[in-house]
Amino acid sequence: MKILAETFENTGTIHHAYILEGDQVAVRAELFDFLNVSFKHPTKANPDFWHEQFETFSIDDARKLKEMQALKPIAYARKIFVAEVLSMTAEAQNALLKIFEEPAAGTHFFIIAHSAELFLPTLRSRVVVVAGESDSDSGTVLAKKFLALSISERLAFVAPIIEEKDKAQANSLVDG
Repeated sequence: MKILAETFENTGTIHHAYILEGDQVAVRAELFDFLNVSFKHPTKANPDFWHEQFETFSIDDARKLKEMQALKPIAYARKIFVAEVLSMTAEAQNALLKIFEEPAAGTHFFIIAHSAELFLPTLRSRVVVVAGESDSDSGTVLAKKFLALSISERLAFVAPIIEEKDKAQANSLVDG
């Protein structure tokens, strides 16, 4: 995420579309900090900021995003869209190609995902891929904690992850 802040600091602007790889909780926190502090674009009570989490980002979600990005900003000079995805259909990715190729002026997209490998090469070619610095640390800490437990404690440790079907947490644990 440092690259995002450095780019903005050096040029006064950022690219219009990013895939931010890593642990979703950590990456979201880093992104929101950048947007609020450096980019001076509030993430709360802001009609020009949109954020949603998706287990699977579908073609309907892509169409909704296309409609929203076509509207002019209301309170700020820019519009920011943040989508946290565990997966994205090929149809949705194809629908986003045109949006990412020719976005409305002052519009920025951030897709937070576990890995950029989830996306088609054509979509990746239209965005800047940024690896989250906290990803390996977060997963490693979780994995070390898990491995230090007895077998019965491990089962108890993963029970809430399984019950809540928390794929992001499960991926972070396995990667760590």
